[in-house]
Amino acid sequence: KKNVKRILLRATREGADFDESVLESLERHGLSTAQDILGLPSFELVAKCDLPWSTVQRLVAAVSRAVAPPPALLNTLYAQHADPEISLASSLIVLDAYLRGGLPVSTITEVVGPAGVGKTQFAQMMSLLTVLRGKRVDLDDPSQSPPSVIYFDTENNFSAQRLVEMAQSRKTGDDVEAIVKQIRVKRVQKSSLFMKELASIEVEMIEENVKLIVVDSVAALVRDEFERGNIQLRQALLSKMSAKLKEVAQNFRIPILVTNQVSGSNFAISAALGTLWSHAVNTRVVFEYASFKDWDNAHSLLLDENEAPRLRQMTIAKSPVSPVVIIPYYIDDSGLREVKYREQLSQSSQHDPVEDYVKELSEYNYWNQVISVERPS
Repeated sequence: KKNVKRILLRATREGADFDESVLESLERHGLSTAQDILGLPSFELVAKCDLPWSTVQRLVAAVSRAVAPPPALLNTLYAQHADPEISLASSLIVLDAYLRGGLPVSTITEVVGPAGVGKTQFAQMMSLLTVLRGKRVDLDDPSQSPPSVIYFDTENNFSAQRLVEMAQSRKTGDDVEAIVKQIRVKRVQKSSLFMKELASIEVEMIEENVKLIVVDSVAALVRDEFERGNIQLRQALLSKMSAKLKEVAQNFRIPILVTNQVSGSNFAISAALGTLWSHAVNTRVVFEYASFKDWDNAHSLLLDENEAPRLRQMTIAKSPVSPVVIIPYYIDDSGLREVKYREQLSQSSQHDPVEDYVKELSEYNYWNQVISVERPS
């Protein structure tokens, strides 16, 4: 919303030919910002302001140049990619290996799956790890505010008791109460309230040194408010929501983690919110229930067959850096744990066990993956 008067004065100083009558005409018709100018077709500006076509063309070009972002040089982009803070490690070694370090910053990562599979626990675990990791990074700078997390809880699923249990089980030696205070939970059940929070979030991001934003879950914000007949309104809201989340992620170079529900019939369960939202997220990880029969190397899994209901699997279904792979996991007091990866890693430095504990999927299972929602018997 840059001021048009300032834009034209600067353009005039740089040699452009805009006389005072152009600015007077714009002010008379209430066109004072760049958004006002660029939001109207050129022919409408001609008719509304009674300006020559050539003048309007030069006006639009000058305003466009003033608001256009500067081009990014390749060496600058490469330096950003080489930044060690390019991702947030999840403590799940196989997942981090395939995602090149963890949840990528400046992007949206989505975890999707049926109820009870561990989405909220993963979100809470990542919140805890963000605070713990940041405390270590910021030790050399006492003036820096301790890192924090903004956690949007849309279904009242956040459990402070579970978060404390995770922190205590990790035995980090940190003050658990101080850690929990750095995770700022905001309970919002309406999309309008959520968008209002996002619109004014920048100040809080700076003041509280926010390093992660969680939305748990994004589907709950729109499913109850928009029936099937209002699909266009829902899609418009999702587009605005994803654009704002990406803007915040890119401006502050942090990861955005969202959880999503599933929808469909018993024969074709898939991620909720449709194709538009699928394109909006940069990384999608699908959480599902699993059973030992799904794994050829079940005999070497850490879990006993009597504990089969604890076994789950996560699929990296969409990522700019990873193939489509499945990774088995289970849940304990500390959060999500990969199955027997650490033990295998310690036995041999020459053999890479990552390949033993993932399964590549067919490329045809990329967008329309059928998600298992049945608990193994």
